[in-house]
Amino acid sequence: MKTTGCRLHSHNILKMNLCNDYTIEKRRMMMMNMKTRIAAASLVLLLPAMMLGPCQAMAFGPERNPRKADFRRDRLQNDGRTMFNDLDLSSKQLEKLKKHKLQQRKSMITLRSQLDLLRADMAEAAFRDNPDKASIKVIAGKIGDLHAQMTVKRIEALIYLRSILNDEQKKVMDSHHMFSQMMTGPDRN
Repeated sequence: MKTTGCRLHSHNILKMNLCNDYTIEKRRMMMMNMKTRIAAASLVLLLPAMMLGPCQAMAFGPERNPRKADFRRDRLQNDGRTMFNDLDLSSKQLEKLKKHKLQQRKSMITLRSQLDLLRADMAEAAFRDNPDKASIKVIAGKIGDLHAQMTVKRIEALIYLRSILNDEQKKVMDSHHMFSQMMTGPDRN
């Protein structure tokens, strides 16, 4: 009786091992399928980005260097900080500027969000099987309009800043503006 029990017991163990081997093999296949799906999804998501990369690099032009553009932008931002320090704004001027900056920031956030959505629409339209060039032109026009609105907002902010300055502060602002134009040259980004 004991030998039969052992046989049954060993048979059950063999059966469990076969079941475990099947389960392990099934899990391994599921993991392989999952890895394949993740790889395919990654390719689908990265392909448009990889296609847009060279297009954005060409926006700098053959003679321009993106690193040089970054250097110019950083230098201009630092010059802007230096200008604000040199202006020596009063507390009343700072308060006015803070209120205006908050309104400016809200409107720019809205415009940037719209710009991001249009860029997504542009990518979607461009990577369709049969891209509609007319709709792409319409989207490109809207993107251009948003860029124009953002430029106007930036200029309005400069005009507002200048409007709250006294004559001496205006001279300081003008001297910084002339210096930044001299430093950036004709190919300013």
